[in-house]
This record gives sequence, C-alpha cells and structure tokens, in this order.
Amino acid sequence: MISSYLIKKPHSFQNYFLKSFSNRLSKESSLYLQKHANDPVDWFPFGKEAIEKSKKLNLPIFISIGFNSCHFCHKMHNESFQNKAIASILNKHFINIKVDREERPDLDSIYIHFVSMFTGNAGWPLSVFTLPNLTPFFGASYFPPLQFQNLLSQISEKWKDLSTQKMLEKNSQQLQTELKRVFINNSDKQKSNDQTSKIQIDKKRAYQILNKTIEQFLSIFDEDNGGFSTPKFLLPSVLDFLIGSQIMNPLSHLDSKAIEMAITTLDKACERGIYDHVGDGFFRYSTDEFWILPHFEKMLCDQGLLVKTYLDAYKITQKIKFKEVARKTISFVFNYLYNKEKKMFYSSIDADSFPSEKGSNSTGKEKDMQELCEFFTIKENGNIPRDLNSNSNFVSKNIFYINKEKEHPINSGFHPEMISKSLKKLENFRIKNRKIPEINSNIICSWNCSMISALAQASSLLHSFDDSKNISEKESTNELAIYAQKTLESVIDNFVDLSTFEVSHFLGKKKGFLTDYAELVRALLDVYEYCNQDFKYVELANNIFAKYNELFWDSEQNNYWNFAKGEEVIMQTSNIFDGGEANPLTISIDNMIRLSYLLNNNDYLKKAKLFFEFSKRFQENPSIASSLLKPFRELYFSSPTQITILSNPKSEKAKKYHSYLTKETIPFSNFDESNKKVYYMVCQNETCYGFKEFDESTKMIDIFPTNKNNK
Repeated sequence: MISSYLIKKPHSFQNYFLKSFSNRLSKESSLYLQKHANDPVDWFPFGKEAIEKSKKLNLPIFISIGFNSCHFCHKMHNESFQNKAIASILNKHFINIKVDREERPDLDSIYIHFVSMFTGNAGWPLSVFTLPNLTPFFGASYFPPLQFQNLLSQISEKWKDLSTQKMLEKNSQQLQTELKRVFINNSDKQKSNDQTSKIQIDKKRAYQILNKTIEQFLSIFDEDNGGFSTPKFLLPSVLDFLIGSQIMNPLSHLDSKAIEMAITTLDKACERGIYDHVGDGFFRYSTDEFWILPHFEKMLCDQGLLVKTYLDAYKITQKIKFKEVARKTISFVFNYLYNKEKKMFYSSIDADSFPSEKGSNSTGKEKDMQELCEFFTIKENGNIPRDLNSNSNFVSKNIFYINKEKEHPINSGFHPEMISKSLKKLENFRIKNRKIPEINSNIICSWNCSMISALAQASSLLHSFDDSKNISEKESTNELAIYAQKTLESVIDNFVDLSTFEVSHFLGKKKGFLTDYAELVRALLDVYEYCNQDFKYVELANNIFAKYNELFWDSEQNNYWNFAKGEEVIMQTSNIFDGGEANPLTISIDNMIRLSYLLNNNDYLKKAKLFFEFSKRFQENPSIASSLLKPFRELYFSSPTQITILSNPKSEKAKKYHSYLTKETIPFSNFDESNKKVYYMVCQNETCYGFKEFDESTKMIDIFPTNKNNK
C-alpha cells in the first residue's frame, strides 16, 4: 500500500514559513527557494536582474547553494539567514542569490569545484562570493553565525578599497583559466582534436587501464567494512565497475579482488545504519568508516542507482538478500516519493523531522523497539559509539544495524518472517508517533529517468515491490514493468517537446541539461529492452540523442558539455570525473554504444572511441571516472554479444527467450518481426550464428567469454 499522507506532505510545512514579508523567491517553483521567501535577506533567484544590479551598484555577489533535504542547509538558514543583523549586512553590502542545486546543477558544478580547489573540500550549503561578472574569489561550505557575520564584515570592508577590486578583477581571468582546466577532456590542450593529442588504444593498453584502476581502488579499500573513504558514500559508479569485472570476465588476476571489494561493500552497507531497516531505502552517506551513523536524507537519485547495483550483484552471487534490498528500496521509493497523480517521483526526503532535530525519525530509544533489540544491537543507553556521537541529538539513541553475531537470522534463532513483521510494526509506530521528515516536491527529469531504468531492469527479476506478489514468476502482470512504462510516458508528456526533441530539467522549467537528455535516452532503451519491445522507444531515443549531440557535443574537445552554450554562466563544465550522482558523460557514451548496435550505426562507435582516445586525463588516471570503464571495456575488451529474436515479440517462445536474456548479464538487442516462426541470432565481433532452438542458442551464448556469469 502506498501511504496516504505522501501526496499531501510535500507542502505540509510550507505555511510555517509564510509571514507578512516575502522577497523575490516567493514566486519560485522550488520548495527550497520558497522556504527562503520570508527571510529578512533580500534574496534574488539566479538571473539577469541580480547580475545587472550588482554591476550597476558595484557590489560583490553572495551565492548560497543548497537543497531542501540538507541538514546543514536548514541549520545555516535558521542561524544566519533568519538573523536580522546578518541580513542587514548582506542587504547593504552584497547582492544575494539563492540557488537550489537540484534546479541548477550547472551552477552547482562550477562553484563546488571552485570551493574544492580553494579549500580542499566542499559540501552544502555552498557559500560563494563573486565579482559582478560571477567569477568567484572566496568560498566555503557551512559557516556558524558569528564566523559568517565577521566574514561578511571583512569582505565588505575590503571591497571598499578600489585597489582590492582591481586586484580581484585582474586575478579573475587567471582563476577562470584554472577552473576551465578542470573540465577539459585532454589535460594538455584546449583543442584536443589535433591528431598529436590522440593516444591509440589497443587491447594491451586497455588491460593496463582496467588493471590500473582496480589497483588504485585496492590501495584505498577498507577490507573490514568495505568502502573507500570516510565519510563513506556507496559510490555505485565504482561498485558497478568492480562488479563489471566479473560480468565482462577480463583475463586479469585482479578480477577476484575487484568483485570481492564490491560484494564486501554491498554486504556491509545493507547490514549497517546507512540502510534504513525500518522504512527501507538508503540514506545519503555514512559519517563514519563503519557505515553506522549516516546523514539521514534520502535522495531519489541514490535509490535508483543502488537498486541496479544490488540487482547486478545478485545476478553474479545469487545472494537473496541483495535482491531483497533492491525490492525494499523500490518499496521505499513508492511509499514515500511517488506522486500517484503525476505518475512521477519526488526528489528526496529530508534529513530532519522538521522542525525537530536531525535524524529524529530514524533513531529511537530502547523502549520503542523491544522485539528487535538483540538482532539490531539495540541498547538501553544507545548503540551509537561515543567517538561518533559528537551531536547531542544522538545521546541515548539507537540506530538500526545488524548485530555481527546475528547476521544470519535462521542460524541464530531468528526467522526472517519474524524480523520482517516486527519491522513493519515498528514502521507503523514510526508513522503514527514520529514527525515524518518533509518530502521535497521537486520533480526532476534525470532522477525520474534513473528510477525508470531501475524499475525496468528490476522487472526482469521482480514482479512487484510488494513481496507477496513475487511468489510466482507466472504472474501475468509485471507491476514494475508497468510502472516503468507509465512513468516514462509521464516524463515524455511533461518534459519533452516532441516537435523539437528538446528536454526540460525541472517540472515547470525549460532548458534541460546533458544529464536529463542522457538519462532519458537510457530510460527509453531500458524500457524497450526489459519491458516493451516496441521500436518506437528506440526511434525516440535516437531523435533525442541526435538533439543532445547538437546541443552538448564539442567536436574540438571530443567531449560532452553539461549544458548548452549561451547560458548565463561563467564557463562550461564536463563530467570527466565521477561525482555523487550518475555521470551523464558515461551514460552518453553508453547510449552511443547501445544505439550503434540497435541501429547498426558504426558512426556512433567511432565517436565513442574518439572520446577515449583523445582523453589523456582519463587514460592517465582512470579511477577519477570509474563509471566510464563500463563503456570503455565494451569498446576495447570485446564487442558486446548481440541477440536478435526473429519473431513477433508477443509470441510465447519469444517472451520466454527474452525473459532468459534479461535475467542474465547479457545485453539484449532487438526483435525482427519479419519471420513468423521463432529463430535466434547470436552475434559477436561481426560473426553471427542462427538457431531454431532455444537451448542451442543459449549454449552459444555461454561460449562467449564476456557473458559468463560465474555464479
């Protein structure tokens, strides 16, 4: 059942902020910006009005970037932006711009890289000071109120000195040059299509790059707890690459190490506090090396990626708990983030149970949870280790993570059904007795498309997010496939102009980014491959792909930019390195490869290879964008196996064969309806074999090394 409060919740706390005064943000569609509409700060949304006023009055610009589910964004809002003394300084000496990073990932990308260069690390809220031309000169993340007030006074005082202004203006061009270098595909040249910049890649070179990446991750891997750093993000892009080492089966002694890193990480994470054992789904990241104490926001983009990662891990290990984690994560998304009316998903659920404290909905005291105390390490005085418990909110609180001695419920006297029923009771208790964290009502094209892909891929292994409906695979209705198709149709209706094939990013806003186009093309191809073999999805994908090549591809750089030229920003950015979300550059290269085989278009393959051959930065340090190694491996290690079913996709034999393909780690390619009988065509490296019988064709698939499951 989808909880009834969910459709009403996104704006349930909005009236809390409505007072007599409102600034320019009151007319914005972003819930995060609306929350700042009643601040005493004279906020502008990003745009010409703010920039022109800054130039006219010769005032520096203060840009604050955050998002609605961010704990420290709320904290700085309450401490500083609702502080009249601080607001007075901001209003008198600065032009103030508030940005929702979910709405403007282009701005966020530029300024977070600046702050990272400037301070060595960066996060949200992002606080950046710029010249009237938007070039940054100072920045950091969260500021306590007194420190922030002193900083504002210092900057405003120094700005009065004309020599300081001239110095900053003189340095701005050099600073922009340094920032631009971060986003250049080739680390040596601004124009990388010069043949002298090209580095030919053969199989030997490809193996060196793959093995180098595995070795780099081995050097920083936490063997006891999994993961690679502290604070710990799950990094699906890294895990997908490591799992892919098993799926693609390259002949390297490092293969077993790669898969071991991935499985250990996924094992530990779903047992510890970063996974919500009561309400399901994954929190954003862990503040400690043990995956115990997370930051409590849950993001749609994370859930979609992790569903796919856990299902890929299930395919090669057959660990039922990986499949269950994927199912429960989908269940969380539908229970908390699904808008039944719009048939699309909201972006996130807050870290705070507003207006209470961080994590209060996801932690508890022992008396709340007696039945599960032993299994989940619940203690009378709290189970969060003292060295992690610097926040007074967590004193005497418990967070759910599995007792190491009880990791196998049946062996330890606990039955999974008992655990499941008890957790359901506790979830109902939480809903009735705790303040539900606020749901961010932003609907984002790219994140919805990522979830569509997750549902499509999951539909090959699950029929529903309701476990009671997954008992028999003979069910005539596959709910996940239906949801994937319906959500895709809603995205097309709301975000795509079918006359121009232009895509929007934010519901109610124009101009999509590379991530929106790339994720939508992938979603179309995934729905075609896993759910509905109607070639209209491939045709639309190809049209949108052509449009975003026109908008974002730079033939001089042999690279994709994140947004189209002409935007009112100081520079273009590119995802030559991975971040916390899916890399649109990787998805774009992968889309090229998939479309090339579906449409028999070798030009797409040539273009994909050009990117890698001109990308000196990637070749020198491949771990900066490990997600790119999936399409890289398909291009240079071995051609993907192509499957063509020469039959009507609705025939029973064709359905059986297609079901087999989608359950394995084998890319499915196409149906050809020219034959009335069922035949199977298995191709690799431009060599094809035709079969009349199902079993014969699957034996040939097993021969190809790139498709061995090695379960």
